[in-house]
Amino acid sequence: MALSIQQNRIHAPRLLLAVVIYFLGVVLSATAIYVISRHEYMSGIDARLVAVANNLPKILPTDFHDGAISADSIRRTEDQMNMDKMSRHVATGGFAYLYIYVIQHGTVYFTSSSYAADDLKYNNVSYYWTDYPEGTPVFWTAMQSGKPLFDTYTDRWGTFRSVLVRFQSPQGNYYVAAADINISIIKDSLRWTVFVVFIVGLLMLGLTVRSNSSKSSELKSRPRNCPYALVA
Repeated sequence: MALSIQQNRIHAPRLLLAVVIYFLGVVLSATAIYVISRHEYMSGIDARLVAVANNLPKILPTDFHDGAISADSIRRTEDQMNMDKMSRHVATGGFAYLYIYVIQHGTVYFTSSSYAADDLKYNNVSYYWTDYPEGTPVFWTAMQSGKPLFDTYTDRWGTFRSVLVRFQSPQGNYYVAAADINISIIKDSLRWTVFVVFIVGLLMLGLTVRSNSSKSSELKSRPRNCPYALVA
């Protein structure tokens, strides 16, 4: 009996140490998987954003931005037709918003934009030449850059991951095509990945502890004169 108690005292700290080390391993593994998954997921999201942004100018007439130079340059009927086309792209691609803008006199103006059902409900549609005061510095940098720029920002519509791609009209007018995806979609997907990894790790930990406990009970139940009782 005394030997059994002594063995238990030796075994318990070792088991506890193993559990702690395994738990830390689960946490580190979940963290590493989160970082890797986030990089891969964001790369995939960014590729989709760039692809749809590059396609936006094709929705509008080729020379649209040669004439879209002031508030009264485009008729409302034409603007509505353009917005409807963009909104259909949003619905089929899983994006939040698609839009094109120009900058004049230090102000960002939408020349075309998609809209959601709530935008119509709450009269929050961005029609042609609606100004956008929430534009981040990246909106201005994109107008100078020849490559796609990415930004994550919050405005009155929500929080988004966006790409901004500059284009030039046949007559040389610059404009930027942009695509947004709701950041909550990205966060929810990554949280789910980490949750699954963490739960699987805890289940494996539980099975390991149970297995070790079973082996310990088996050793205790063996007769002392059994040669296998001395096996660790």
